[in-house]
Amino acid sequence: MKYLIGIDGGGTKTLLRAATFELEVLGEMRGGASNLTALPAETVEAHLTALFDDFYAKYPHLKREDCAVVAFGTAGVSTPEATAIQHGFLKKLMPYSEYVISSDAIPPLYAGIDGGVGISLISGTGSACFGRNSEGTLFRAGGWGHIIGDEGGGYAIGRDSLTAIMQAFDGRGPKTVLTEMIFSHLGLNDVYDLIDWTYRRGNGKSEIAGLSWITEKAAIQGDEAAIAIFDKAAEDLAKQVAAVAKHLPVEAHICVLNGSNLTKAPMLRDKLSALLPDIRFVTTEKDAADGCLAMAKELT
Repeated sequence: MKYLIGIDGGGTKTLLRAATFELEVLGEMRGGASNLTALPAETVEAHLTALFDDFYAKYPHLKREDCAVVAFGTAGVSTPEATAIQHGFLKKLMPYSEYVISSDAIPPLYAGIDGGVGISLISGTGSACFGRNSEGTLFRAGGWGHIIGDEGGGYAIGRDSLTAIMQAFDGRGPKTVLTEMIFSHLGLNDVYDLIDWTYRRGNGKSEIAGLSWITEKAAIQGDEAAIAIFDKAAEDLAKQVAAVAKHLPVEAHICVLNGSNLTKAPMLRDKLSALLPDIRFVTTEKDAADGCLAMAKELT
């Protein structure tokens, strides 16, 4: 039996889902991160190899040679070189299949809008915005990694929260409940523990991004610094959407929201809607792996 595979790859985990050509789910498997921006290529290859091996061990009735198309939506393919590396991995793992590889912002567009015409905005660990017109042309803003981009993503929110704590300590910024809330969450006693946590304990992008929910909680309580951080995040995300929307006709000004900072943080979503009242923001119960399967079906 011929079937499709959709893979939702990210900075912390990867989800593989198989389905029929009618998009009836046949099975799925979770594995390690697959973001080439965050991890060495050999680590990503090892994670993908284990993911496919575990999947076929769990579903032995599905044969690799019967997979018609693999659609892989993943963070970390902002350059042709990175896309070529991921293509090489898939070719080695699934030599009998066709492939389509895209940014992780594209699958939610297919999941949330029939035909995949419109705008997709993601704010998870990082951020990115993509648009697609009826001819299939793609337009992009943001998503350039946490050092030179990813404004409005979880890492940016978490980093700005840690900065607010240090500014309050120095007297350069207002006192903030973020100090007590983040110290309590991380089990820290003072700012010197925070310095140690940030620079000496192996914590990085994912761990800092994981603090963003605390910032929203503080903003809901009315904390001045936290509100300012969320205002900035909303403005940064709105700039991405506006930059993409200008390339699309008005009827395509529908934006699918994806990533925990938008799907689970109503404050950020509400601020974004207020900044761009002419854009219709929607969420979907389907996930990115479903969107990847829809992309795969387009090639059949």
